[in-house]
Amino acid sequence: MGGANDVWDEIQNDEYLKQIVYKDSSPEQPVSLTSVQAISATLAVSEQLSRLTHGINLLERELHVQVLENHEHLVSQAMWVDRLENILADMQANVQRLLSSVERLRSKVVEPFNKLETQTVMLSRLHATSDLLRRTSRIQQLTKRLANSDAVRAATIINELDELCRDVDLSGLDILQEDLRLMRTETQRVEREAQQMLAQGLKTLNQQEVATAFQVFHSLGTEEREVNQLLEKTLTTIKSSAEKALDIQNLNQNSTTQDRNAKAKVTPGRASGSTYPGNITNFRNALWTGWEQVLSSLIFTHCCQIALVQKVLRNSQGINGFTATSEKGNDIVLTFWNKTNEMLTKQLSEAAQSSSFVKQALEGEYPKLLRLHLDLHKRLQADPITSNLFPNTGDCGHQFETAYLSRSIARLLDSVHGMFSSESPPTTEQVDILIRTITNELSVSLVEDALSLTVARNIGKAIQLFYLKGE
Repeated sequence: MGGANDVWDEIQNDEYLKQIVYKDSSPEQPVSLTSVQAISATLAVSEQLSRLTHGINLLERELHVQVLENHEHLVSQAMWVDRLENILADMQANVQRLLSSVERLRSKVVEPFNKLETQTVMLSRLHATSDLLRRTSRIQQLTKRLANSDAVRAATIINELDELCRDVDLSGLDILQEDLRLMRTETQRVEREAQQMLAQGLKTLNQQEVATAFQVFHSLGTEEREVNQLLEKTLTTIKSSAEKALDIQNLNQNSTTQDRNAKAKVTPGRASGSTYPGNITNFRNALWTGWEQVLSSLIFTHCCQIALVQKVLRNSQGINGFTATSEKGNDIVLTFWNKTNEMLTKQLSEAAQSSSFVKQALEGEYPKLLRLHLDLHKRLQADPITSNLFPNTGDCGHQFETAYLSRSIARLLDSVHGMFSSESPPTTEQVDILIRTITNELSVSLVEDALSLTVARNIGKAIQLFYLKGE
């Protein structure tokens, strides 16, 4: 190693060789081209060649020295290289044998797998074809029975046909096109017959017809939809009738007709159909008659029909043995009753807002309005179909109670104040007027206990005022 240091020191001491060595082998210490050219310019070419030759000789001698000193180590390294080449050759041979084994194994696995996959696909297609043939055969058998079947039997067949057509595409089978067309036609026919049967059953309150109709709807899968449509149609009918009964023009026309019937002749120079004030009595009679018809005729009938539908749907087994699954079967009456009360309340409020005459009638004769609703509830409780299904009368019309009570106590107190308007004591006639007013207010309020109690309190206030005035 000492010789190597001497060679290196000698090269470093030579500026020319030092610049060349650093330029070629030392990127950490770069030498500029200008410095090399400057040194070369000071030396002759022969001197430069001489120094280069001397440097090369130094390096060759150092290489000889290093080879001599590390001969055994270099030979050992050469032997290991030969051994490594032999090992790599053996590894390559083993890898080739492994690849050959893998290829043979692959051929033994892949080919059976491909065959198994092909057989599986064939079996799957065979199964699908067999299932399609079975469905086709069954569909053709069932469609032949549709034309001559009644609604219930046809609905059952259609239900089975729907199951057969579900989860499979039959649109491309020409052999079934006529059957599918017949199926759609018969479905419409059966559904139409069931709707007619339901309408007839509700009209006559025939439980068997209603149950049969819903059995058909159940088989067709339209049971829930039919219940919703029935509710919607019923509520629409009630709303239309309520609007007509409270329509100011219709009421005025009816009151004018009553007035014409009461008068055989019209005085010359006077119109035969006077305005509302001239026909206020007939106007109110028309109002209460129309509203009574809405409650006692229309709504009562629809309540019976809805109650009958709920009775059919609530039965776990219907008349003809079908199981009702409609979720509305348990609350259809409650839903109908709540929506009806909300709608009637809204119609009464809107009518009162649109006409002062209607408002005066509803507020001034509130007990009559209340009596009509209580009579409807009593009829519902007494009827065997609707008993215990409509537990309350609802809040319909109660928005006019406060105004009526205000007018009632005003009439009572005005009668008392009128008796003591002068310094003289009340006359017998004035006392009779007060008694008649009290009797009338109390008798009118007897339609409901709560209303009677409130009116009785107002009468007590009037009597107390009478005592105070009398003292």
